[in-house]
Amino acid sequence: MRSAVLAHPGIYDAQDPRAFPPWGALSVASALRSSGWQVAVYDLNGRDVSKTLHDAVVNSGASVVGLTAKAGLSAVRMRSAVDELRLEFGHEISIVVGGPLVSTFPDPSLPLWTGVDMLVLGDGEQAFQQLGPPGRRDLPDLVGPFESQSYLEFDGALWWEPLSSYVGDASAWPNFDQPAIHFTAGRGCTRRCTFCYLNHHSTMSRFRHADADKLFRLLSEFDQQLAVRGFFFVDDCFIDRRRDFIRRFSYLNATAGVPYNFGLDAQLADLEDTALLQLLKEMGTRALYVGLESGSASVRRALGKGTIHSPIKDLVNRARDHGIVIRASVGIGWPGETLDDMRQTLALIDEIPWLAFDAYKFLPLPRTPLGDSAYWASKGSLGTLAEASNDYSGRNGNFSSVDDDSFAEVWTELCLRESSRLRDYSAGKFDVW
Repeated sequence: MRSAVLAHPGIYDAQDPRAFPPWGALSVASALRSSGWQVAVYDLNGRDVSKTLHDAVVNSGASVVGLTAKAGLSAVRMRSAVDELRLEFGHEISIVVGGPLVSTFPDPSLPLWTGVDMLVLGDGEQAFQQLGPPGRRDLPDLVGPFESQSYLEFDGALWWEPLSSYVGDASAWPNFDQPAIHFTAGRGCTRRCTFCYLNHHSTMSRFRHADADKLFRLLSEFDQQLAVRGFFFVDDCFIDRRRDFIRRFSYLNATAGVPYNFGLDAQLADLEDTALLQLLKEMGTRALYVGLESGSASVRRALGKGTIHSPIKDLVNRARDHGIVIRASVGIGWPGETLDDMRQTLALIDEIPWLAFDAYKFLPLPRTPLGDSAYWASKGSLGTLAEASNDYSGRNGNFSSVDDDSFAEVWTELCLRESSRLRDYSAGKFDVW
């Protein structure tokens, strides 16, 4: 029996909030288990990456280590894991890396991937079938893009013992009245925002979701085994364009007496669809995470955020009228953005006092239309660790036409509002149930 260790390196060095189960690794592990592999899965947030993986390989006798690669601190922790594994085990093991960072930097010869045996584009469930024997010393292979159908048969990884520790009491979930967990039901996105890595992350299909009936049965198993009745879907998209999936899923929960609470990602344009909001309400939706990004219509057009015909305040109020609270992402520093655009964003936030949001500065990601035109077209992608360790945080920059001093003032104001709103949101002050 072949044995593998799969790990998410984590986005935290010193803490483990148990917020997001490592669903990518768990999905791949489920597929491997069904093919006869022995698999151990680790969430390394807040843990010593080197020691944990060393012990995992020794205790399991694994011949393969699979790592998730994401931007930010996770990239640094991934590199540390590769270096330490190579130092300790040489080429007795194969190291496989997949995830968003591979889609961003897909060239196997880049220094970012030194010591890696195989890079995976797309779904990882099929990738392990491409592995040769351990002991290779040449450049890594780039395999894919894969679009695995086994993902749609995901078993929810209820076999993974730590899963119960990711369930949070209802009080930890704004507007929920049931214990909840972050969950996954799809891959890809129906949109193509000009700044987003998903421009190159998905495979042949823009968006795939699990079968509605199978997903509902799986949630029932979570209820029975983990006593969890709330699910916040972490997928970049949950609402299908034709609404077939969302209608069926809403029907199933409604006819069952609405036993479950849900949260999911949405676009502002979705909030214009009153019939959709009613479906979401009937299915038990309590919270939406919305990619607002900017209060300026011209900036939003440049970001590919779609067209809306109603004021944003009205859309947020419409969601609240359906019992749904909104948390949004809001950024500044966009290429071509003016000081007036930034002030429109601040004014919008002030206009909607019950809008919680996460603030960030623009990051020009390689292989995205806005990132390439703003930065990478002239620089070229070197794929260094320094580049990969950028993320959506205060470390990102000002690529607008605004001078740095004025930009810094707006950023300070934005962050003050962010802190206040998130504090009230988490305290349940925006709840409408």
